[in-house]
Order: sequence, then structure tokens, then C-alpha cells
Amino acid sequence: MSEKIKRPWFRFSLLTAVLMMLAAGGMLWLNASAIEFMYGQTTELPNGGIEFDDCFGKAYGWPWLWIFDVEPHCRWRGIALVGDVVTLALAIGSTAFVCESILRRREGRKP
Repeated sequence: MSEKIKRPWFRFSLLTAVLMMLAAGGMLWLNASAIEFMYGQTTELPNGGIEFDDCFGKAYGWPWLWIFDVEPHCRWRGIALVGDVVTLALAIGSTAFVCESILRRREGRKP
């Protein structure tokens, strides 16, 4: 009589660990890639005209932009960074939960 011992709840399989690593890598890649943007700056001329200068900048973060790198300074948005970290944790946690529930359902069906 060989009975299968049920695996503890918090023990992840190798497949789950690999999928969590890929999810974390994808989310970090999205957060670290720069989004380039162009914005305009207007200057009033002494003769009453308006001059429009094109300025370029970069922004980082997904799904919320949390750092803006615009010449000559950078601006951080702390609440957006916290939102990105929470989103990352939820994505990795849901990946682990879905993968483990699928694997456990398959284990229950095997004779």
C-alpha cells in the first residue's frame, strides 16, 4: 500500500519557480526600459512673437511612470514607484498561484 504523501502548500515546484523568474524579469524589463518623449517649450520674444523649442526627455516605469529624466534634472514620483512594486508583487504572486493550482489539480487526477 503505497500512498502518495501530499506536498506542503508552500513548497513550489521547479516549473513554478522558473515561471515566477520569467514574470519578474519581464516586469523589471518593462520598468527599466526608457520611454522617450518630446515636449515643447515656448518662449516669448521681445518683438511679441513666440518661439517654440523642442525638448526631449525619458521616462521610466510600467504601468505608472515613476521617474522623469528631463534636462537638466530628474523628478521622482514615489507613489508611482510604490504602485509599480505592488503590481510586480501581485503579478509574481498570481503567476505562482495559477501555476501551482494547475499542477496540484493534475497531481490529484493521476492514479
